[in-house]
Parts: sequence; C-alpha cells; structure tokens
Amino acid sequence: MRLLGAALLLPAGCSAGTGPAPALRVMAALDRPQVAVGDTVTILVEAVNAGDRALRVPGGGGEAFLEVRDARGRVVEFGRRVGPTIMLGYPPRMLGPGERLSDRPRWAGELQAPAGAVAAPGVYQVRAAIPVVDGDRRGYAYSNAVELRLTAP
Repeated sequence: MRLLGAALLLPAGCSAGTGPAPALRVMAALDRPQVAVGDTVTILVEAVNAGDRALRVPGGGGEAFLEVRDARGRVVEFGRRVGPTIMLGYPPRMLGPGERLSDRPRWAGELQAPAGAVAAPGVYQVRAAIPVVDGDRRGYAYSNAVELRLTAP
C-alpha cells in the first residue's frame, strides 16, 4: 500500500490513563482527500511493532477504529461502521517485533449521535486507532491525523 507523505511513522498514543504509548506505530492515509457528503472514503492503515517484544492486538486481525474530529476539534465519531468489525470474542493476534498489519476501514460520514446523523460539509481530521496490549498497559495506538474535506452532494 502506498502512503502519502514523507514522514508518516509517528509515535503512537494511548487512551487517557493507560500509561506510556505502546510500541505499535500506526500510519494512515486517505484514498482521496475530498469526497461528497454521503460518499465513502477509505482510510489506508499500516501498523508496525517497533518494539522489542510481542504486542497483543485484540480481535484477531488488527482492524482499526476511526476517530473523526470536526473543525472545532470535537470527536464526532469513534468506531467502525462500514466493513469488517473487530471480533472481541476472538483470540488476540500476537504481533512480533518488526511485524506489520494493515487495514482499510471506510467512513461514509456517520456520526455518533443522533442516530442516522451524517457529517455536514466541511473539513475533518481522521485518525486510525488500533487496540493494543503491551504487557500490563492497554489502550489504543493512534495514527497521524489526515485531513478530509467533505463537500455538498
């Protein structure tokens, strides 16, 4: 997969209160930087275990959630609605040092609330978030933010 940009290997982050970032480095790019409201954009996600020990990735396959922020920085969506979902009941995938995983989640503009709401035209920041367990630390490893412009249909 071709990722856009030169330096997308950025430090990953963990959700609040979970300790230092795990060694899973997550990179994201869009299949296109602009789509009309109602159309679907694919987020190209690659992750690598940059540490020296295995990481546990819940759900078996390393599927990424999406965090979408509006122009004011508010999270308007966190999850995965289109495409394969994370199977939490499945055994975790163990990702050894240097091993990679990839995913291609899609977003069609759905918002967390109210039910059925879709994003308005504007600029949004999208990050991929992969759940990860590193020893006794658990949380999400986040990608770089990519800018997505939604236009009127």
